[in-house]
Amino acid sequence: MRPIAILLLVFSAVAVVSCRSGGREGPSGPATRSIEIQGPAGAVLAEVQVEVVSTPDATARGLKYRDEVPDGTGMLFVFSDEVVRSFWMQDTRVPLDILFIDRDGAIVGIRRNTVPFSEASITVGLPSKYVLEVAAGFCSREGIHRGARIVLPF
Repeated sequence: MRPIAILLLVFSAVAVVSCRSGGREGPSGPATRSIEIQGPAGAVLAEVQVEVVSTPDATARGLKYRDEVPDGTGMLFVFSDEVVRSFWMQDTRVPLDILFIDRDGAIVGIRRNTVPFSEASITVGLPSKYVLEVAAGFCSREGIHRGARIVLPF
């Protein structure tokens, strides 16, 4: 095979893998996306720059070991199924607001101001496909509540 054909084949394979990943985690870490949180009638309550994670390793790591989560940023966990989810704060140094979101983007529950380093289970007892972690106090400051909607970046 000619060198140019080999290069084209390699670039095509990389392009296919990139498309399949949906722009999420790559070799350099999670992709960053902007998402909107909307209230009634589609009014924008907040915009958040999120790291999108979906692999087991990235999900397990989450926001652990970070010394801060800047206001207006967070992490969006994307799961393949919609089930009752439970998180904990083990090795997480900063308090968080954790939003549990169903497959349609509706916030089904929020746990506010979680306790750093706690091993207590954090859940809302309702199925969710996505979970968004932001700095503690963000939801109160921005008026984000159960029933608001996340406009997903994919």
